[in-house]
Amino acid sequence: MRDSTIWKRFSLVIPAIRSVTFSQVAWFGTSARTRAPMVVLFALVFVSASCDDRSELAPVMPTVDASYMTASVRNSIGADGRLVLDHASLSPKYPEIDELRATRLAAALVGNFASWVLDQLSYDRHAPIHLAQLHPCGRAYYAHSAYDAPGDGTSQVTRKAAGPRWLVPFCNGGVQEILAGVSAYATDVVLDSHGRISNAGSANFSLQGVPVGLEIPIPPERVVASIAQTTGQKIAAVPELIMRERPYGPALALWHVRTEAGVSVTDVHGRRTVSDLFVGYYMHWTQEVAVSDTLPGAVRSRSIGEEGTQFSLRAIVPAKLTRVVMGDQ
Repeated sequence: MRDSTIWKRFSLVIPAIRSVTFSQVAWFGTSARTRAPMVVLFALVFVSASCDDRSELAPVMPTVDASYMTASVRNSIGADGRLVLDHASLSPKYPEIDELRATRLAAALVGNFASWVLDQLSYDRHAPIHLAQLHPCGRAYYAHSAYDAPGDGTSQVTRKAAGPRWLVPFCNGGVQEILAGVSAYATDVVLDSHGRISNAGSANFSLQGVPVGLEIPIPPERVVASIAQTTGQKIAAVPELIMRERPYGPALALWHVRTEAGVSVTDVHGRRTVSDLFVGYYMHWTQEVAVSDTLPGAVRSRSIGEEGTQFSLRAIVPAKLTRVVMGDQ
């Protein structure tokens, strides 16, 4: 995979087929697999979606083995055997939408807009996408921002670009085909009485075709099982999904996993012991594990947006990552 999460931007004006005009634009990013364009829309069209028997099939939801978790975090396993993923808003100054609202907005996005970028989404997937059969897979994921809350005076667009996002997978039956990203700050999106987007707000959305055979993000239950089985260590905290630094897109968000005791890893610096691991997709569509490669005193602020706003990386987010081999491999 090329460094496709570096999104380029271009403007595309689509005639208003319905009698709807938007004073603000919606930003859409497609692709974490190619250097694909950012699409800027000035109008949207509703595309009706129908269902067939296959769309009624629920995707298989993985469960977690309680023996993989320390006693203190086993109460984070729900009655359905899945992890209960909790999160706190980045800053009380900036209201955030919840999972239900994010899912509703994502469904409207797919229904209103996905047909216009279907070729790009199919290219991402390397297979046809069945828009008429798509439905939310069942759970949305909150991807924490890589950065601390911005200061006063930061523009709304820049704040959204660097902020947290909801990742909403869409399935055809039990198979994921699209990932929709919705800014957690998408309080400016308006839906009409039919659930269609009547005001898209600004800088709120992204779409990603999911390569055949993958799930984006990797379900945290599978991440827990993989790390516990590979290291022999119990997981000491519920995994946290974290956006990577810009320009990496939502599809490359990483699960931060903390083990009960140190894990022996080997990277470019040799053998060392760590407790914080980062799991997800890197430069190839394979699940890989990374650790912090940040040196003491490394620069941890970044300039984002046209106004050059300085954002500081959250304490848990490494300024640099390196992929590792675990154990004695």
